[in-house]
Amino acid sequence: MSLTRKIVLLFLMIAVGIWVLDAYVGYLFFQQGTLMELLFTNIPHQTLYMRSMTILGLIILTYIFIRLGIQQSEVEKKLADALLFQQQLLDRIPVPIFYKNEQYIYSGCNKSFENFLGMDRKDFMGKSVFDIAPEKLAKIYHVKDAELMSNPGVQIYEANVKSASHEDQRTVVFHKATFEKPNGKLAGMIGAILDITERKNIESEKSELIFELQAAVNEVQLLSGLLPICSSCKDIRDDKGYWNQLETYIGKHANVEFSHSICPDCMNKLYPKLVNEKS
Repeated sequence: MSLTRKIVLLFLMIAVGIWVLDAYVGYLFFQQGTLMELLFTNIPHQTLYMRSMTILGLIILTYIFIRLGIQQSEVEKKLADALLFQQQLLDRIPVPIFYKNEQYIYSGCNKSFENFLGMDRKDFMGKSVFDIAPEKLAKIYHVKDAELMSNPGVQIYEANVKSASHEDQRTVVFHKATFEKPNGKLAGMIGAILDITERKNIESEKSELIFELQAAVNEVQLLSGLLPICSSCKDIRDDKGYWNQLETYIGKHANVEFSHSICPDCMNKLYPKLVNEKS
């Protein structure tokens, strides 16, 4: 039964009760007639007037209460719709979000936070971090929460945590901020957990690649510019004015090693007898 119907029924019962009670009092104490006459037919004018005014007053009160009840129902419905819409928005955000009151008690969260903890919100709503996390971790989280509540504002820090939605340890950034009541007093905090594990892995791989490339660059020595070389013996003069054998100079500046052999033309020129014997 709706609230409006309940109010109407209540005031109808009160009106009937007043009518009957007034007739019974007139019959019992004033002997103005029989009870049935006082109820329906032989009703004194003054009594009829009083009853009519009373019932009229009840009708007015009934109308007022009905209007108030309707307005209250509308306000409650709008509030419920707003809370539902707010929760739906939070649940659509892929980042774990939670909020606590000034007593460090969980007051709400989104679906991503449930997945992050591996728990249903009904299992930790109204509880503190000590009720859902190992004592060692709970103390760490509580210390950070206490720091924020002692110095209201924004708190950002990085931590390694274990998530129910991942098998490996995750690197996350906690981004928390306080919020106030309408009177300006501290009401609690809201926090978001940003998983930066993949970004950290990419940064680590990038650093390793840069290190490897730098090491490779350091090993590569380039020869450039004009090299003074002897047209006869082919020695090369270095920056200090010293003459070096060709293979020695190139070996120092190009990180290469030479293996000595002899070409066929030089073999014929230098060792003709040996060539003739082989042929």
